[in-house]
Amino acid sequence: MAYAYRGTPIRVSDFVASVWRPAVSSILAGAVLWAYGNASHFSLPQVMLLLIDMGVYATAYVAICVGLPGGRDFVEEIRDILGELRIKKIRKSESLPEGAVDVSIAKGVTP
Repeated sequence: MAYAYRGTPIRVSDFVASVWRPAVSSILAGAVLWAYGNASHFSLPQVMLLLIDMGVYATAYVAICVGLPGGRDFVEEIRDILGELRIKKIRKSESLPEGAVDVSIAKGVTP
């Protein structure tokens, strides 16, 4: 990794600082899901079990992420970013003339 960041303004420590919280949350949420799977013995259809596992994992991930040092600020920052993206999408759709369709979204082109 040090080689990949050589000559850029980004340091390896910057990368580690940005990914440690999601990585730790993911690993611990996986451990919670594994423990939950071993402790529960439901006889439901596989799709239902998958949905339950998704809910358990998502809940554990968010709870762990918030519980880590600086977690509330991290979640608030993510919420702010998503809000800004939503506002940009609304502004872009408002700038189109009546009846026009924005084809750049369908083609994956970003402005």
